[in-house]
Amino acid sequence: MNRILLISAISISAIIASCSGAMSVDVADTVRQAEQAIAKGDMAAAQSAGDYLLGDENLSSLSASQLARLSIVYMQLADSVDQQSNINKATDLYDRAIKLNADSAADYYNNLSPDLLQYYAAMSEHSARRISPPSLDSIPDEAAAMHLQEDSLQQLP
Repeated sequence: MNRILLISAISISAIIASCSGAMSVDVADTVRQAEQAIAKGDMAAAQSAGDYLLGDENLSSLSASQLARLSIVYMQLADSVDQQSNINKATDLYDRAIKLNADSAADYYNNLSPDLLQYYAAMSEHSARRISPPSLDSIPDEAAAMHLQEDSLQQLP
């Protein structure tokens, strides 16, 4: 009887281990599919792949470099689809990548191709503004100050 329980436990452990490996391969493949869809101009497929990865069960399994890659996908999506929502998602992913492993995220961002650097710069600035919004006291015109305050509030998640 003990032998049957031991064999069952080993079998279940092997099944769980193989499923975990399949999950990480699935996540890596889905990040790659989102990037390929962007390259082909298929924004709907890229959005679908990205949104799939943002699900709770998938998001927690992304590495810092995968989060960074996905942040660039969302910035590219913002060029053509649901701009503010995708910028917010990209910035959230950027912040999460840095929090998870700053060195790995920095390594990815530091090696971006020149055509993608604009997305990194915009995301980095958006993140910094969310952390430390500009002071309204430094704006001379009251109407301009109110406009800036409204913009800052709209950009918060």
